[in-house]
Amino acid sequence: MYLFDVHVPLTWWTGLGLLVGGVASLLLWRPLAARTGWHHGWTLVSLLLLSSTLALTFGPGAELRPPTLTQCLPTRASKLLRSLAQLAGDLENSLNIIVLAPVVIAVVLATRRTAYGVWLALLLPGVIEVVQTQIAGRVCSTADYLANALGGVLAAVVTGAVLRRRRAFPG
Repeated sequence: MYLFDVHVPLTWWTGLGLLVGGVASLLLWRPLAARTGWHHGWTLVSLLLLSSTLALTFGPGAELRPPTLTQCLPTRASKLLRSLAQLAGDLENSLNIIVLAPVVIAVVLATRRTAYGVWLALLLPGVIEVVQTQIAGRVCSTADYLANALGGVLAAVVTGAVLRRRRAFPG
């Protein structure tokens, strides 16, 4: 399926991932929120958004062979700089900047901690890219990691700043 001229591999795997993730979220959110003291509603939203993100990124694509991890890692500084330059290069990278924003915002709102959102924004894209090296038809990329992490960190910092401002000036 194409969304804004960007290929999004929606398959029965995606549907299964959404179903399993949704059920797991509904089973886990109350105990997790009770144990951690996090906001109940935002904990549920966080889990649902996280499971949706994973379902959309872990479905197989059209290629038969998965890439290797070494294909994803920049081996030279010039390759890393090229990945950084790609961030603003096309619509797909622009969408990659905002793809983690909803789940990161929900995590910051659930936990009331900016640091949790920042850690999620830095770790989740790495996990996604590494797992994609094992999924046929998916491509791991340094540019995708950088775009996801940048957007997620910005979302966490802005959400944290808004929360601090609201606490400082209630009403």
